[in-house]
Amino acid sequence: FEANLHDDGAIVRMTPGRAGCMRFEDPEEELLELRGPRHVARRLGADASRLLVTRVPVTPPAWRWTRQDPQDSAYMALVNRCSRLERLIELNAPRIILINEERMTQLALERVCEVVRRELLALLGWRPSAPVSPRSTALLRAVYADPDLDEPREAFAEHLAAQGDERGEFIRLQLEDVGRRRRRAPRRERDLLRRHHDEWLAPLERAVERVEFRRGFPCSGRTVRARAEPLIGDPAWSTFEELETELPALIAHPGLPVLRKITCSWGCFAALAEQDRRLTELGAAVITPRRYPPTKHAQVVRSPVFPALRELTVIQRSRRAQDWGWLLASPLGARLEELTIALPHAHLEALSLLPWCALLRPRLRLALSFGRPLRVTLELDERDRVEVSVATTRAFAEYVALGDGAIARELARALLELEPDRIASLRLRSRSRWYGEALESLAAAVLDRFGDLVTLPRFYAPPTSA
Repeated sequence: FEANLHDDGAIVRMTPGRAGCMRFEDPEEELLELRGPRHVARRLGADASRLLVTRVPVTPPAWRWTRQDPQDSAYMALVNRCSRLERLIELNAPRIILINEERMTQLALERVCEVVRRELLALLGWRPSAPVSPRSTALLRAVYADPDLDEPREAFAEHLAAQGDERGEFIRLQLEDVGRRRRRAPRRERDLLRRHHDEWLAPLERAVERVEFRRGFPCSGRTVRARAEPLIGDPAWSTFEELETELPALIAHPGLPVLRKITCSWGCFAALAEQDRRLTELGAAVITPRRYPPTKHAQVVRSPVFPALRELTVIQRSRRAQDWGWLLASPLGARLEELTIALPHAHLEALSLLPWCALLRPRLRLALSFGRPLRVTLELDERDRVEVSVATTRAFAEYVALGDGAIARELARALLELEPDRIASLRLRSRSRWYGEALESLAAAVLDRFGDLVTLPRFYAPPTSA
């Protein structure tokens, strides 16, 4: 580092010191000896080390959120919510708006209490620990021994509920929701998890991020490598079913018996292929290669480590989708039931569905995803004809309009290359209605070539067939 600390333009060199401080050195001062604190110290006959300020505290570089005080942020959020609620009351706002604002104010107050509680616990040096009673320890070991079974979890929940522990209620609530499709968890469940998240995640509270609880225990998350590596082998990992990590030793450890899906880089995936232990429960993987062709790809596709792998997603950002056709012809690809190639929408201009149709086989679903707005799925029916499905998001029509219709034209070109005799059905699906000249031209061209085989989404204005 260098900084100009003199009015005459002299450069003072700074070098990192201990405890986040900087040490200043001025080489010109040693040569000239005509200015600065050393010259003054010599004239006064004093020890220079007692007069020089050589260590200045410097705030280490960090992100903005790490420099904020959590307690101040929580208090400011609470004050803003209270002021907003008071203003709405003065304006005689509708009751439904006041109820919602009161709820948000209550959440802000709970956030302040939670921040203060964590700071007090940190000052006391206390960390939530696992149950210490022999009965609780035995029941928890039974859960870790058979993570797939609900009976040990129910017994553990009943024991905790009898002791007045809220975790028993949380486990019971999540067990009751098994099999139900809900877009959002019940409010009571969210409140319990917000108050006891770190406590129920211990001892992995600092080793895993983005944790999702299922059936009362953590089931998915993303590991923090430096903090998760020392905890490899802890029994708390046994309930995880999905994991995003770069630790091959953690994935291959026998302490994760129900791990069914992983998200990692190709390097981690290749390191797993060299392990001795067969991952018989691993059924899905999401990998991100950084180069093409991937390193050790020949050894990976022939490795016997993944006998149960049936779903594979490849997130590739720098190559076109056709470059991954060799994967389906490999021993690993022969076992796959679903292969997804995720690419940016810019690669849609190079899309050709004919090579992929030639690689299709029975009981294989092939998906080509071009960003969020577009997903093309290919699958064979009983008569070995191709079923084509094009799924778009709600904002697809707006996305096409912003791009001057280029996406619609490239998609139409790729679809029109297919032979009608080879197609069993062509479905264009969307969660919202299509509109615009580009999409109308796409629908008209597809209708003209494939006729009754086509299923179109709804339009704001019906398209006209050519």
